[in-house]
Order: sequence, then structure tokens, then C-alpha cells
Amino acid sequence: MDGLRFHVEPNFVYVDSTEELTNFHKITNENLFPIIFRIKVTHPYDFRVNPTNGIISAKQTLILKIKRLETITRSDRFDIEALPYIEELLPIDKRTIEIPLQYRIQWFFSFGFTPIICSIRYKQVEPWDVIFPALDDSDNLKISPNLSQICKETGIISDERGYLTLNEFIILDAAITRNEVDSIP
Repeated sequence: MDGLRFHVEPNFVYVDSTEELTNFHKITNENLFPIIFRIKVTHPYDFRVNPTNGIISAKQTLILKIKRLETITRSDRFDIEALPYIEELLPIDKRTIEIPLQYRIQWFFSFGFTPIICSIRYKQVEPWDVIFPALDDSDNLKISPNLSQICKETGIISDERGYLTLNEFIILDAAITRNEVDSIP
């Protein structure tokens, strides 16, 4: 038996709002044998996953539905753990009924074998992706005509205008907050 191979598409989703979000992911078994899988998530109460475990036949694809409930924006990770499904490893007693799927999955993952893991990441948009463009927007760094004139006279800006760039604002802030004993490097 070759190494276990499977992949998930898409394996990355950007989360940029608190609204409910539903995505479909394909889990593809690349092997010539079936695999058994289960899914773990960092914040299980914020998501509805269907199915959470199961068996994927050889060379088949399963559609995984993940619904992110309305909640705060944050990053999350889903780990899809998989093992080869070898039915001969299940205890079979002719006097008992067939073992339900849930118990077969628990049984396989209790053997102590290390599962192969693929992850799906739900990534929060980085805060600086919003902050830095906002700081570069001249509408957010407006100044009064008097302050514009002072900035021109002190050489912070070359012409009078109603806004400062972020660098000019930093220079102005350093000049205003500096103490008498401080020196400018």
C-alpha cells in the first residue's frame, strides 16, 4: 500500500464580515483504496459541518459543506484527519449486527495510528489591510488652514493644502510632542 494521499479544494477562505457564510469544499481521495476521515475545528460552536466524518471510496470525491454562523470575524482552522479504511481490521462477529459508521470511525482512530492531516483555513482579513490604506487617505488626515500655514512655514510641507500625508503627520506629531530636553536624531 502506497502512502495515503488526499487533498481539499479550496483549502483557504477569507473571512471579512460577521455575516453567515456557506462554502463547499471537495475532499478528493487519490488512493486505490478507501479512506476514513473525521474533521476537527478550532471553534466548533461557530460552524455547522456536513459531514463531520465518513468513508471516501477509492479515487472518489466528497463534497463538504461548511456553514460559518453569524459571529465575530476571526481566523479558524479545520483539520481533516484521514486513515486507510481496511475493513479486515474491524472485529466481526457473525452473531452481531453491522457496526454503525460512527463506531467504525471511532474504532479506526483509536488504533493509535497517526492520521494524515489536510487543513482548511478560514482567515480573517489582516487589520492593517484596512488601517494602512485608511491612513494614506488624505480625507482622514485633514488639517485646518492655520495648521497648514504653520506646516508650510516650518518646512513640513512645501505648499499649503488641507491635508497631510502619513509621513508628514508623523513629523508634525514628533515636533509637537517633543520636550525641550529631547533632541531630534
